[in-house]
Amino acid sequence: MIGDSASTFQVAAGSNLLQAAIEAGESLEYVCKQGRCCTCKVKVLQGEKNLSPPTASEAQRLGRDKIKRQWRLACQSRVNGPITVSHRVFLGGQGESSV
Repeated sequence: MIGDSASTFQVAAGSNLLQAAIEAGESLEYVCKQGRCCTCKVKVLQGEKNLSPPTASEAQRLGRDKIKRQWRLACQSRVNGPITVSHRVFLGGQGESSV
């Protein structure tokens, strides 16, 4: 989808955010699924405390400054409660998802 979109989907506690988004049919971009490319970068809008701590890969790729500003890699993040993230979707639109 191009432009603004919002969606909500459920995931089991401890689920990988990127994998859950893929399974839910979300338009979250990704390439490597391993924390190397940063394509699946998301901005956490709500519920940051409900995500797993940043991994070493996230710290290396994003840097501490972006992590402090609530940027995360969906492929490296595990969901442990309600969150809302903003992400870029294919062709440059903005998307927002709540899980």
